[in-house]
Amino acid sequence: MATSVYVESPSRLHFGFADADDDGFLRGSTGVALDNPLLKFKLDLSDEGCHGHCAEELSSFGQKALLHTRSSDECLSAQVYEHIPRHVGLGSGTQMCLSGGKAADLLAGVDRNTEELARLFSRGNRSRVGIEAFASGGFILSDGDSNIRMDVPEEWRFVVAVPHAPRRIHGPEEKERLDGVRALSTKEREELRHSREDMKKGLAEKDTRMFGEAVTRLDRITGKAFTPVQGDIYTNPLVKKGLDIACSMGATGGGQSSWGPGFFAVTEDEHTGQKVSLSLSEFLSTNGGGDVYLAGARNIGARLRVLE
Repeated sequence: MATSVYVESPSRLHFGFADADDDGFLRGSTGVALDNPLLKFKLDLSDEGCHGHCAEELSSFGQKALLHTRSSDECLSAQVYEHIPRHVGLGSGTQMCLSGGKAADLLAGVDRNTEELARLFSRGNRSRVGIEAFASGGFILSDGDSNIRMDVPEEWRFVVAVPHAPRRIHGPEEKERLDGVRALSTKEREELRHSREDMKKGLAEKDTRMFGEAVTRLDRITGKAFTPVQGDIYTNPLVKKGLDIACSMGATGGGQSSWGPGFFAVTEDEHTGQKVSLSLSEFLSTNGGGDVYLAGARNIGARLRVLE
């Protein structure tokens, strides 16, 4: 039986909701898996303790998976090498649940699929982007009825900026606020549909301008619907200022990821991505601080490897 598993799992951007029902209420989701930041850790069947950011939480997710399959209270130890920042819009919670659970399954010799793990941890009730990012990576679009996955061009870059802002919505507060999201008008539903189709077309044609502009429109439509519960289109005024700077430096579009405060810009290549990264780093340094990540899309899902 395996006693140690190494895991590498992607972060993700959540562009917004991809569809609306007949009453105008948002459903579906769309986003992309990223290769930076990543969650990297090792889970062991041992009592050596937990080390690194959120290691205890990862161990607890593994314990829950073990208890569900083996009614076992065996000790799990986690060593975290790299982590995804928590509650900033990059999907850390879903990746920790699924990767911790899947690693524990490998240790237990259990073959459970991603959907079963998502149900165990009550993930995917509103958005499937994190689940699909874990399973297969790439660009993800769920319209409420079906899921579409597409590879993202390897040369494209996503610049992710995370202001050091205190307002971070998650957990019970998130569920409560979702009830206050307003319905879309008929015109907004049509704009959402066009944006969704342009994102797919932009990817298929490797047209970063079409893709970036479509992402911006979809993100803003989602933000308008969320204005009653987050105060404006974006949860933090730094987002709009940062996006304006990014576009002035060559980004083709962008938006807020999930509840923020993290936001992102789409760029056509490494060179443009570096220019935008530098500009946003300078911007955040004079506005309370923050972190900037230059990322490519990750066109594969999580990877797990048995070590022993």
